[in-house]
Amino acid sequence: MNVHMEQTDLEESERLDALYDYEVLDTQPEAAFDHLVALAARLMDVPVAMISLIDRDRQWLKARRGVEAVQIPREVSFCKHVVATRELIAVEDMRADPRFASNPFVAGELSVRSYVGAPLRTETGEVLGTLCVIENRHTRSFSDAELEVLQALADAVMAHMETRRAVQSAQAAHRHMEEIAQAQAAFISLTSHELRTPVASMMGYAELIQESAQGGDYEEVAQDAGCIAAAGEHVVHLLDDLLDLAKINSGQLEIFASEFQLDALFEEVVSSLRPLVSQRENELASLPAQVSVRQDFVRLKQILINLVTNANKFTQQGTISLEATQGDDGLTICVRDTGMGIPEDKFDVLFDAFSQVRDASSRASGVGLGLSICKGLADAMGAHITVESELGTGSCFSLVLPHSARV
Repeated sequence: MNVHMEQTDLEESERLDALYDYEVLDTQPEAAFDHLVALAARLMDVPVAMISLIDRDRQWLKARRGVEAVQIPREVSFCKHVVATRELIAVEDMRADPRFASNPFVAGELSVRSYVGAPLRTETGEVLGTLCVIENRHTRSFSDAELEVLQALADAVMAHMETRRAVQSAQAAHRHMEEIAQAQAAFISLTSHELRTPVASMMGYAELIQESAQGGDYEEVAQDAGCIAAAGEHVVHLLDDLLDLAKINSGQLEIFASEFQLDALFEEVVSSLRPLVSQRENELASLPAQVSVRQDFVRLKQILINLVTNANKFTQQGTISLEATQGDDGLTICVRDTGMGIPEDKFDVLFDAFSQVRDASSRASGVGLGLSICKGLADAMGAHITVESELGTGSCFSLVLPHSARV
């Protein structure tokens, strides 16, 4: 006997957990549930219909027709018996049924005569409540067809509750991800601010040491100081990348559009990166692009610098070029190289943060943020990036700007 009671208590606890998981109790009326109740009343030809959910000590009505009360004590609920049996209950004469004869809703002024409650059953078998109909004008029987219809409508109620829960879960997950992204952006911003000051001091001292030690017996010291300064500059660039990635992920990245000549942009990119490119004995050039565009100059330059820098890592004694073409999709800017190429099975992870395509001959460095940032910036600008590559021949990263970017 005790074992049975413990099992019953456990089952009721699990049922209540399932009910609360839907987060539907004490919510506002919703049209879909109201329509199902109205349809049940019409098809069953009864004055009263309800979607009732059985809480710990009450019966709460999500939708109702023909009654004013929103909830009643569980102890006088008809629907609690459906929850207990987990089966549909149909009663032709409530006064003749010992379970209901003394119930105040039967013996009192409401004079309920007939009742049908179809279980609202979850996929795991818990019964949360009922879709029920009540006849208080006279006693009546319900055909098997009518009972099947009511159960089908009850199943429709549960289907809508499942959909409602899925939507809520998706919204909650989205809010959670937004909160995480915003917290991440705030943390990275604070960390970036706190790190920049000591790094800047380190770089300043390294440059002073380098200038003071150049020539004579301190040339090695000067070289070491130069390495320290270069390392500090790398840290600053990494902080900038992390801050940009955090802004992209949190939706805080701002785009400031202005009108400019594409040739001017190409010229700035080439002049700033030519010394870096020459270290790997590569040539960097741009083809004429006498086109006026309206976009964020700084962010577009950032994308192209990242793409050229990436191409340079995987190219040795080759060429890297910037070119622009106008097509049906819009204005396309291509960064083309004659490097080692990219394996096709790596295309899917190219733009993932902290992902890198490594090869022993490439001597690629970094932490794998450049292409991820490029994609995020492109998305924010209404553009997109495509890749074409052939092993041993080279690659072409194409940034396709929307038609609105062309002036």
